[in-house]
Amino acid sequence: MNLLIPASSLARLAQLITNKDEVQVGITGKTVVFIKEGLMFSARLMEGQYADVDMVMNSLKPRFTVLTNAEDVRNMVSSVCGVSGNENRFRLSFGGGRLRAVCESENGASKMEMEVTALSGTPSGDCCGQNSRARISPRPRR
Repeated sequence: MNLLIPASSLARLAQLITNKDEVQVGITGKTVVFIKEGLMFSARLMEGQYADVDMVMNSLKPRFTVLTNAEDVRNMVSSVCGVSGNENRFRLSFGGGRLRAVCESENGASKMEMEVTALSGTPSGDCCGQNSRARISPRPRR
């Protein structure tokens, strides 16, 4: 079973429980419910499927080189793709020594930034797709 739960809901839940808490999880309609002694927390499930992050990473068109941890970039892309839906638009851009990832869909928009060090070229502008946006597809179900 795959569930798409808003990051803000998971962050709030993390404030209410500890790693040692035993939590029961249930689904009712379009809501996921987390239950532990003295607490019932519910969150609305997002519609759609999580974006195929491998496809996003493979679709990037390099225009300059920066120094950063590749796994950090992958994690950032994975995080912003959480708003994926049926019509996804992804953009990766550079400016002012920062890398910015943005994903937009009918479910909303998400963006994150991280510091990078330029190695070649001028890190400014967008680096993927024509019109600075790449359309991404949902991850195939396994």
